[in-house]
Amino acid sequence: MTELKAGTAAEFKAGAEPVAVFSAEDAGPGAAWLAPKARKALAEAAKEEGFTGKAGETVCVRIHDGAAERRYLLAGVGKRKDAGAEAHRKAAAALVKAFKARFESFWL
Repeated sequence: MTELKAGTAAEFKAGAEPVAVFSAEDAGPGAAWLAPKARKALAEAAKEEGFTGKAGETVCVRIHDGAAERRYLLAGVGKRKDAGAEAHRKAAAALVKAFKARFESFWL
């Protein structure tokens, strides 16, 4: 069974599990808690994998976030202007499905 963990950014940094991040087509990864350099690396790694941020799209990438090398699973929410509650709900469902296929636990 996959374990979902939620917590503060400090608690996440202490763990080794991958983390979920939402991403809009026209805004990139929504990881404001990451340092700018790490956000840029996350966006570049996702782009290299062909990730565009379209609704329901997911991609798993590895980057060094300033604290450690970690796996991030991004889920697209579509265009930022359309990224309301329903788009985030669908993206969260896509994240959980992708995580269950790959990992035993993860941060959301």
